[in-house]
Amino acid sequence: MLVVAANPKVEEFDNQSAEEKMENIPADYDGSWKQAVIDYFPACMEFFYPAAHGDIDWERGYKILNTELQKTFPEAKVGKRVVDILVKVWRKEGSPINVLVHVEIQSEYEVQFPKRIHVYNSAIELRYDAPVASLVILGDDRPSWRPQEFESQIWESRTYRSYRAVKRLDYQNKWSELERSTNPFAVMVMAHLKTMATRQDARKRLEWKTRVTKGLLEGVNRGALQTGREYLIDMLVMKFDSVPEQISDRINKLEDASLLRELHQRSVTIASLSDFSAVLEQLTPAEDSSGQQYN
Repeated sequence: MLVVAANPKVEEFDNQSAEEKMENIPADYDGSWKQAVIDYFPACMEFFYPAAHGDIDWERGYKILNTELQKTFPEAKVGKRVVDILVKVWRKEGSPINVLVHVEIQSEYEVQFPKRIHVYNSAIELRYDAPVASLVILGDDRPSWRPQEFESQIWESRTYRSYRAVKRLDYQNKWSELERSTNPFAVMVMAHLKTMATRQDARKRLEWKTRVTKGLLEGVNRGALQTGREYLIDMLVMKFDSVPEQISDRINKLEDASLLRELHQRSVTIASLSDFSAVLEQLTPAEDSSGQQYN
């Protein structure tokens, strides 16, 4: 499964009038985070959880379990929330090989938040009989609130669970690093930080919305495309040890997310670089193709 998904919101935004664009820009971007994680899950893990990202066998793909989870636990709520995102992945090596990744987008302070994460994880483990690793992405404005564990003890019985929590506020001093990144979540974080910085100033917020919203949408798509190109080349390198420059140059010029997705799917089962080159030529005919063959 390719990390790139088409971003119809860019085209939708382009087709709106100036007035519609201004009216339809949300006060904040938190509503888009869950969908972005689902659409670009590997990029999310690479940006926020690099250690886990490096341990996952992306060649085997991944499976979003949200729909199945909602059917299994339609009443499993704590407060007003349900589990945000649940993804099944496979590790490169080690045991257990199957792991469930729970991603929680939390934008407000919540007293019982650590307990809620513990309850979610316990229910998921019971249902799927597999270990759960939680990634919490905090978008609140409290620098000191950093929930990373849950603990409960009575007499000699102790329950403990820890999880990875990242705070978007922590990227305030990494702006230049975010600007250089091709990861779509760098753009998402920049938009979030700028929105928080201008929320008390209506005029500046309006200026920010006008200047950055289209850039945000296009930037997310652009970053995801670049990530998809890199993963496709990585896939070919893993299978064939090296990739000729002619092929990598062609891949790096691709601007179609659906085409990248199809090429990635074909690369999983393709037998040789020559076969892949033929598919690439068929789907993206080059005007000056040299006709060079690869083994």
